[in-house]
Amino acid sequence: MMEINIRHENGVALVSVKGSVTSTNAKEFEVAVAEEPKEDGGIIIDAESLDYISSAGLRVIRSAKKRCKSLPFKIINVNPYGLVRMS
Repeated sequence: MMEINIRHENGVALVSVKGSVTSTNAKEFEVAVAEEPKEDGGIIIDAESLDYISSAGLRVIRSAKKRCKSLPFKIINVNPYGLVRMS
């Protein structure tokens, strides 16, 4: 299960992701962030409550980064040892 919360503060899109972004729900994640950034403050993705992200989810993040071009883009509160599972 995945929950996405997007709010805007001072022109910055603050995207919080909770749960797991899998190949099954990555499209939902993509649709949710497709219009970001709406303003010139860029995007901050808060991964504090992100349990797992698949390669499909990482592609969504990469696309968001590309849309930012020269605008700020950050991923915060990341624990890579909790996010990556070797299979």
